[in-house]
Amino acid sequence: NSHGVVEQSSLNITQFSAGSSHTLVLSNNGTYTFLYVFGSNSNGQLGLGHTTVQWAPILNPTEF
Repeated sequence: NSHGVVEQSSLNITQFSAGSSHTLVLSNNGTYTFLYVFGSNSNGQLGLGHTTVQWAPILNPTEF
């Protein structure tokens, strides 16, 4: 949808890393790799430019 939130079943997960209260997920569509983040964001650890909790995976805008 327009907020970047995706259904988990649509992710082709290649790697993930979990902290004590947040998760980072790498997904690949065969051409591009995407970083999705969710969980606690009290210190901005999701890299989204704010500190709002993300309950569902959301695309992190970081290019790599």
